[in-house]
Amino acid sequence: MHKDQCLKIAQDWLSHFEKALQSGKSNDLEDCFHSESHWRDLLAFTGTISPYGGAKEISLGLNSFQKIAQAHSFRIIDKHAQPRLVNRLGRPVIEAIFAFETKLGRGEGVVRLPEISQKTAWTFLTTLSELRGFPEKVGLNRPSGEAYSRNFGGSNWLDQRQESIKFSDREPAV
Repeated sequence: MHKDQCLKIAQDWLSHFEKALQSGKSNDLEDCFHSESHWRDLLAFTGTISPYGGAKEISLGLNSFQKIAQAHSFRIIDKHAQPRLVNRLGRPVIEAIFAFETKLGRGEGVVRLPEISQKTAWTFLTTLSELRGFPEKVGLNRPSGEAYSRNFGGSNWLDQRQESIKFSDREPAV
């Protein structure tokens, strides 16, 4: 299968999934998943690490948590590997990495669509990757200044910690 076909199939599934999720109807969501499918959520919808199995259980879980999570804007991520045909546990599947937004932040996930039934997901993973208002401290958000600069000629963290617990310059706070 050509990579453009994999991309189209993954985008179509995400679009169908998002419409079903927004509809609030469990039957619509159930149609997005294989009868023996698996969903693992890492904080994005449930606020915990939660496994679900089977199309019915997944659709009921997604529907109930969607009221709180308010997930939307599902899309393929350009910075990761594009959707492609791979073998997972001996099954040929289209594997796609996607992003989405929730009320609390940004999420990412992975969906695997069996090559023989491309309209239903076999495995589905959702993760909360960033809390809104608390961006990861990388790039321009990285702390700067003398306290964060590397000084290979000075003391390291362990030396500073050992000096700190000596209390040579102050009394311990109790």
